[in-house]
Amino acid sequence: MKNKLTLLLILLVFSLHTYSQSKKAIAGQFMFYFEENYNKESYGKIYNRFTAPFQKKVSKEKWNSILSEFQTKYGKIKYFNFIEVSQAAVRFNVKFEKGNQRFKIYPSEQILNKLDAFLYRDNPVLEKNISKITLPFKEGKWWVMQGGDTKKQNNHQTINYQKNAFDFVLLNKDSKRYTGNRRQNENHFSFGKEVIAPVEGEIVSVINGVKDNIPGHINRYYYSGNTVILKTKNNEFLFFGHLKNQSIKVKVGDKVTKGQTIAQIGNSGASYYPQLHFHVQNIEDINGADGVKCFFDKVNVNGNEKSNYSPVKGDIISN
Repeated sequence: MKNKLTLLLILLVFSLHTYSQSKKAIAGQFMFYFEENYNKESYGKIYNRFTAPFQKKVSKEKWNSILSEFQTKYGKIKYFNFIEVSQAAVRFNVKFEKGNQRFKIYPSEQILNKLDAFLYRDNPVLEKNISKITLPFKEGKWWVMQGGDTKKQNNHQTINYQKNAFDFVLLNKDSKRYTGNRRQNENHFSFGKEVIAPVEGEIVSVINGVKDNIPGHINRYYYSGNTVILKTKNNEFLFFGHLKNQSIKVKVGDKVTKGQTIAQIGNSGASYYPQLHFHVQNIEDINGADGVKCFFDKVNVNGNEKSNYSPVKGDIISN
């Protein structure tokens, strides 16, 4: 998981017709070419696009060996997505069968048909959490509004970094989530309840200052609302979303202990009513992250004690 590989290569782009092509278009053409020939194990065709200086440094045999070993470890490319054009670089998120990777491509503005550099970084593959994680709240009976492996159980499954996420809602003894006027946040039992660190770690990201929605309305501009990301010693990244405005009690760089209060549940972001969004991802940056299936160490599920359990939609859970 911690192994990282970086290749800096000088490459030629294929089938370029004019100088006026955008950096994004040039890089995109190369990505299609790389994907096609990598998946066919036609590594030599990729090598033949290299400049002479590169071929002097790396032989074709060495290049074939590098990509062969890489394909054994990570499998074929399933798809890739454009992320952004950042200064001279064009960034792509590339999904392999066994992991998620990043590509940075630098098209040359001076020389037609040339890429200045191609930078590959290996993101860690994490199938499930390693750390023992508790529920992110102290007490109460919680309804799993979203959770599970299928789209029917979990609408997060279509968003790569949110795969396997949960939405939790607090219920009262009558299994109701609010009392009185449902258009007021304060009438929802979840609103203002403490969110705790399920494991010790370091705070690596905080977003605060997003107003809580009026129940029934959502904020599409700040999708996750007020947010905290906690990094564990095992390099898991725990994501807490829809937090209450100005309730976050931690800052970036803080070391937190298991059970420590970090915020309160709110109704910020793409949230129709107060709830806690929680998931685990493999890297901090949501643009390239993969959601990780989360198993809680010990949890009461519908009245039964369970260990190493991943809740599904409809479960009623508690500590």
